[in-house]
Amino acid sequence: MRRRVALMYGYFRLKNLSIPYFRTVMVFSGVLTFHFFLIYAIFPIPIYFTPFGVSKVPIINYAIALLWFGILYLIFSLLFRKRDLESYSFTENELKKGSLKLFLYFVFLFLLTFIFSMINVRMLW
Repeated sequence: MRRRVALMYGYFRLKNLSIPYFRTVMVFSGVLTFHFFLIYAIFPIPIYFTPFGVSKVPIINYAIALLWFGILYLIFSLLFRKRDLESYSFTENELKKGSLKLFLYFVFLFLLTFIFSMINVRMLW
């Protein structure tokens, strides 16, 4: 897992994007969140166990989402330190292939989540 995170960090550094470490951590936080949504779509988990949609007041939902991503950012930043990610070296070809694979994985995860959500919605009708 650390090599994949380092690969994405290297890709963001290669493209000279601003704050590559923050982007890397937030991308993997988003992937983990999509895994959570996939599990939620497959298994009927009560709504009060989810990090989103607990309240009808939008500002509370935003605060809960901010707390969720803040905790994930903290966990990932402790697991994957910047100096550890910088110790890896990749060729430009490896960086491009790795970013393409991550993008395709994200699309696949999104489609799976969508399909299972539609199956659960039809089961409720």
